[in-house]
Amino acid sequence: MGAVTAAFVVLAMFLFFGDDCDDCTNETIAAEAPTTTSTTATPEDSASNEIDEVAGPELSQALFVQGQIQGFATSDSPLGADTSDIEAALSILGSLSRSEIGDDTEGGTESDEESADGQGEGADNEAEGGEGEGGEGTTTTTTAPSTTTTQASPPPAKIESNVPVSGSKIYVNPNGGNDANDGSSEGKALKSLQNALRRVQAGQTVMLMNGEYRETRLPGQLHYFIKNSGRSDAWIKVTNAPGHSPVIVANSGTALIVEGSYIEISGLTIRGEGFSTSNAWGVGIAVSNVHHVRMIGNRISGMPVSGISINGSSNYQVINNTVYENSFWSDVNGSGISVFESKNHGQGADAGPYHDVIVGNRVFRNENKVNSKWQAAKGRQIKTDGNGIIIDTNKTHGYSGRTLIANNLAVDNGGRGIITWESRNVDMLFNTSYHNGRTGDQLIGGPVEMGAGRSNDVRIAYNVVWARPGAPALSLTENSNVSTDNNYLVTTNGSSPAGGSDKVSTSNPGLRNPTTDLRIADFRPSSGGGLDGKAGGGHGSVPKDVTGASRGGSAEPGAFETSASTGR
Repeated sequence: MGAVTAAFVVLAMFLFFGDDCDDCTNETIAAEAPTTTSTTATPEDSASNEIDEVAGPELSQALFVQGQIQGFATSDSPLGADTSDIEAALSILGSLSRSEIGDDTEGGTESDEESADGQGEGADNEAEGGEGEGGEGTTTTTTAPSTTTTQASPPPAKIESNVPVSGSKIYVNPNGGNDANDGSSEGKALKSLQNALRRVQAGQTVMLMNGEYRETRLPGQLHYFIKNSGRSDAWIKVTNAPGHSPVIVANSGTALIVEGSYIEISGLTIRGEGFSTSNAWGVGIAVSNVHHVRMIGNRISGMPVSGISINGSSNYQVINNTVYENSFWSDVNGSGISVFESKNHGQGADAGPYHDVIVGNRVFRNENKVNSKWQAAKGRQIKTDGNGIIIDTNKTHGYSGRTLIANNLAVDNGGRGIITWESRNVDMLFNTSYHNGRTGDQLIGGPVEMGAGRSNDVRIAYNVVWARPGAPALSLTENSNVSTDNNYLVTTNGSSPAGGSDKVSTSNPGLRNPTTDLRIADFRPSSGGGLDGKAGGGHGSVPKDVTGASRGGSAEPGAFETSASTGR
């Protein structure tokens, strides 16, 4: 939490450490916004237009979110350490066009980070997986440059949305807008994004025009927040204006906190800058104690704790996002996409087998470079997370929803590519996980490609799981009713578990150009190679691959079909 003042830290710790905060949920978070009778935003008085400081109630709520994200357990990792003690979302994915990789891939952007604590990763969330976003960093021995993510921002992803809105729009232009305008058109755009987010009501869409959004500067807290809620028949949307590529820049604290339900965020680039071990608090998008939130086609990088963090929530969809080079600097050890302590909110409004969906995302080079402060308290200098995707302790509050993790590409993360910890009701299907665990022996439990710990009712199937040399492809620890089937596992570790229908190899099963350099990588199976048709007939629940190519009657395991238009 980087530059948070001591008072804020004490308050957050008092509220949340040692308590799961189930009783301290703010009842206003998920409340629906009243139906609006206006179709355009109305000007606010000049005092309301001052956005450089956050109002008292908004600051309190930001501290609540911040503290909730810190509320992690402190036991060891289940993966090798001492551990004795669809359908609706998939059809959406099929209609999405993936954005180009552009320059955001491997390029050498990690160079400055290496000075930090080795490659580490790990969250100390209860052992393994939590990423939860952490509190004020306590590590003082590690120094690092202020920013490490230097890639150019690519065009926004082309996306389609099927959430109902009224059609009313509020435009924002950080360069040529004016908060005396009503925001009803590009020519009448507001200047302040926070002004628009305060005004937006159910059914309206906030349209971000070109430019960098960074006007909120309260140190160590947040940049923007959405407090209002939509309704099931009238969502609130925050997206890029057609043809525009807006960038939210966070230099301390969280870029965007979602405190309302029925919210969709799409087509945005969120970039952290100026973070280090002395400025170590911040999340790209933090979703807290709400339901029905969709994040589609966003690009998030450079945040010190997590790219996307979903806490105490349900009925979320994380689709087609690119989340990379996050989680470097915080000693609470975050991950790229992290879900923590889900709660039963709003399940009755949903149909189909899955309440929660994490589909079609690219997660790479998220890594902990600072040791876990929780483990340091036990006398161990080690990292716990930096995972690509983690479902963490969703059993704590009796969560009953089911989660689909499918068609994701996880490459070169410090922790595991995809993992569940103390969770249940999860399907990991048709993912490609390649050379994660880069933190190596500095990671609690050691490097593992994909796994489940202390979990139940988890299915791991039709994945391509390719471990680093010497590392296990899978780790399954203290589970019940966890199955693996029809996976293609590449590992030189003879102790890596495998199901009877899993294929285990020590060599390339036929991927065209598997590499951690995503500028040139191609994870599509070669025609006629070892993966052709190896998914068998069980692919009906995930009928399309990450590019939208049909799996047809003869599918391949992993996120990409042979016929895919791209392999990255």
